[in-house]
Amino acid sequence: MDEIAACHRLQHPYILDLLKRLVENSYPMLEVHVQLELKKSLVDHLVQLFGCGHVLPVVDYMHWCMRMETLDQSLIRHFVSEVLSIVQPPYSKDFTSVFLPLVQDQEITGPLINSDKSDAVSMFLAECSRKSKKKKERKL
Repeated sequence: MDEIAACHRLQHPYILDLLKRLVENSYPMLEVHVQLELKKSLVDHLVQLFGCGHVLPVVDYMHWCMRMETLDQSLIRHFVSEVLSIVQPPYSKDFTSVFLPLVQDQEITGPLINSDKSDAVSMFLAECSRKSKKKKERKL
């Protein structure tokens, strides 16, 4: 699936639809820890799809998962951590508008934050804050 995503851009929406169905499916025949590992693997495929350029739809889906509580917070935390290891400023307004709520949720990102604020979460939030201040200054 990752190779198809990397080589066939027009297949991205179909891959995302498949991953959505697999993530939202329940697997009662599997033990809980096996279910989590399976879903972590699916989140890794979502990160790969994100990395192949299907950015906003993937982040929007994960934001939906957070709002609807369809995915364990540890898996959303894993997604946020992986995405933050990929992205670099400047961040687009569209990306920030859907990704920032995931990062601002303390239950999701709290364990990722260091006391010295040198972690990816703190740096992302600082960059978004700087960008917001610059925007306000331009309006004045």
